[in-house]
Amino acid sequence: MGCSTTRLTDTSRTGIEQLLISTSVDRCLDKVDFSAFGGWAVYVDDRYLDCVDRKYVVASLRRHLLAAGARVVEKAEEADIIVEVSSGAVGTDRSEGFLGIPAVDLPGPMPIRTPEVKLISQTTQFGTAKISLIAYDAKNRQALGNSALISCRAYNTNWFILGVGPFNSGTLRKDLLVAREAASHPPKELVSLIDGEKISRVALRNSSTLPNPPADSQGQESSAIPAATPWVPPPEASHPSEEAGRHEHHGPTITWPFDPNFPPITIPRPDFLPELPRSFIPNIP
Repeated sequence: MGCSTTRLTDTSRTGIEQLLISTSVDRCLDKVDFSAFGGWAVYVDDRYLDCVDRKYVVASLRRHLLAAGARVVEKAEEADIIVEVSSGAVGTDRSEGFLGIPAVDLPGPMPIRTPEVKLISQTTQFGTAKISLIAYDAKNRQALGNSALISCRAYNTNWFILGVGPFNSGTLRKDLLVAREAASHPPKELVSLIDGEKISRVALRNSSTLPNPPADSQGQESSAIPAATPWVPPPEASHPSEEAGRHEHHGPTITWPFDPNFPPITIPRPDFLPELPRSFIPNIP
């Protein structure tokens, strides 16, 4: 005979609370068009950002700027544009309700309280974010446009019917379903960043949006993209024959081996992309 005890602990903040806040912040920034910042050196000024999960707000803003082609710098002196971010609200609240018979205190010499009977109950937790953005010239401090003031909400609802549940609904439902699955491979977006061949493909595909490289002190053009070693497939990874799935495109294109995760794409020859470092271009036919 024996017994054992398992100690269970909870974090000070629930995962749902943090997901609600991060989702509402992401939805705010997703509404902003950052394409005008492409090719410029941008500094993020977060002095006036005072809220919970402050670092995530800043990191999400930097991610959107980088995705738009901006060069995010660490000092205001190095920037062409300063983006000032502040928050009006970042937090959570909740509401509860049920269909049934509430508890009732009966009068009498001895207080009696009837039990609560819930046929259907519902609990909803909301995440709210209000983010303000303004961009101004780093040299003369003049605003480059109107400020952006965005408010967004995310919510998560749990239903119980005759004590059975929870039945989940809300903006987090898809994220929660994906979180329950066991991922067998990294996301495709991550693979495209860490695999040499995918880097070349993404760089070529987006080359039309890349700014012209600035000139150095000797007047020579220097690329903003660091040189990379051309990707070479491992010896054991032999490319299949054309009948087995190799896809080729004729004309002024680059031929890519078949990859089920990254379908072949047609890309102009690098001669048409003088600003792209040739070290990024593998297996040029």
